[in-house]
This record gives sequence, structure tokens and C-alpha cells, in this order.
Amino acid sequence: MISVVIPTYNRKELLVRAVDSVLAQTWQDLEVLVVDDASTDGTEAYLGERVTDSRVRYLRQERQQGACAARNRGVEEARGAWIAFQDSDDTWRPEKLAAQMKQLKESDADIVFCAFARHAFGKETPYVFPHEGVPEGRVRYEDLLFENLISTQTMLGKRECFRAEPFDVRFPRLQDWELVLRLARRYDVRYYRQILADVYEQADSISRKPEKAVQALRMLYRMHRESVNGSERTTDQMLFAIRSACRQCGMEGGVWRDYFYALTPRRSCRENAKYLVKGLLALGQCRKG
Repeated sequence: MISVVIPTYNRKELLVRAVDSVLAQTWQDLEVLVVDDASTDGTEAYLGERVTDSRVRYLRQERQQGACAARNRGVEEARGAWIAFQDSDDTWRPEKLAAQMKQLKESDADIVFCAFARHAFGKETPYVFPHEGVPEGRVRYEDLLFENLISTQTMLGKRECFRAEPFDVRFPRLQDWELVLRLARRYDVRYYRQILADVYEQADSISRKPEKAVQALRMLYRMHRESVNGSERTTDQMLFAIRSACRQCGMEGGVWRDYFYALTPRRSCRENAKYLVKGLLALGQCRKG
């Protein structure tokens, strides 16, 4: 059986759509765990009136703890040998779970993930993520360190993986990236280029809050500093991501700290000089501001 964990907070109308897309799966041996993170909009009653399928279990957090804590509770309460995650404002295509179970069995992997169509807020045409250049097959820790390839609602894997490596509740954003970096170090994680989910950005989505991205990226960098700094290409990519997020929220001058963080005895003097100069330039810009 597959246990599908859906955290939710004050999104009762969208939640029903998400639940319905799970119940409509061609793979029917499943349970749905809706973990309500202390909603105040009558989620429990609304869901109960519109979804009567006995495979749906409603769990409520007594106080708001965030989506990661809700997901972790769902994993602990899960009865299935396999775990999948869905978000309360997104939908799955009917064949998602069946296709991914087939991939798991044929590859003998621990976790698989798929592509998805992202519907950006205010835009009509969705785009596909990950990009076409990402090859199918096993995804290494180093690949994931260079760029985030996985979104929570695209994963399906063995329950023991997510119990051994729970979501880090400290992260304000990019929790899926942080989690899969740990998973890839311990387990066989594979990507298959099927678009099996639709992700909808809302006006209040965390993905629209660049200040949260800055905080999360810096946390990631510090947690994986040795590995990031072991590759100039990965260092440049991480610093680019931090600077881009800082620019979106008017904090670009503050990126000087991150350039200084890239300095390491493992680099040549010439490589260190590059980051030192960029850091000093950013510091100068920060002081002018």
C-alpha cells in the first residue's frame, strides 16, 4: 500500500481538489493522510462533507508547526510500505503512482521522482521542471548539490527512507532540496522524465517569498560548505542562486558574506582572489546603500 501525505493550512477548497486527484489514481491500493496544521477555516468539516472515501484519514496538529512537521507526522502515522507526498494546492495526473511503482520495481531503486508542469501565478502557460537537460536514471548527491531537481509532490519511495531522514523543520523554504540531498547520500534515488503532476503557485505561496529563499540557501550552503566549495562550478552556482534571491528582495549588497564564505585553503590563490574581490565589491555596495 502507498501512504500519501498531504499537509494543509487554510486551503480547504484547493485541498479537496488535491485529495480527489489522489483518489482518482489508477493505483487504488492507497491511503491519504491529510495533516491539518491547525487550520482556522473549517477544513475538517469542509473536507468531511465533500470527501467520504474511507481511505482518507484526517489528522490535526493542535498548534501550527509548519508543513515539514505535518509531513513528518504523516510519515510516522503511515500504514503503507511506500510514501508519496502531495501538496494541498496541487494535483496529480491519474497514472502517477502506477507509473512510479513500475519504475521502482524495475529499477530496484529506493526513491523515484518525476517531472511536473509548474503553473506560475498570473501566467497562462506552464513550464516543465526539471529542465530537459537532466538525464534519466540515478541522481547523485553531487548532481543535486549543483541544482535542485526535486519537488516534494514528485517523490515516491520506501517508508523507511523518510523515517530515517525526516524533513528538517528549521528550513523556511527548499525543504525538499535539503531532504533529498541527505537521501541521495544514503539511498538509490532515480529520475524518470514523465510529467505526472501539476504544481500551482498561489498568491501566498512560499515560492513567492525571496527572503525565505535567501535564508534557506544560506543554511544549505553552510550545511554543505565543504562539498559545495570542493567544486568551483557548484560554488559559482550556489552564489548565483543566493545573489539572485537577494536581488529580488533588495538585499544584493549583503551577499558579500557569502563570497567570503567561499574562501578556503583547498582553492588556489587565484581562485580565492576571485571570490575575495567579488566579496569586497559587494561589501562596498552594501556600505554605499
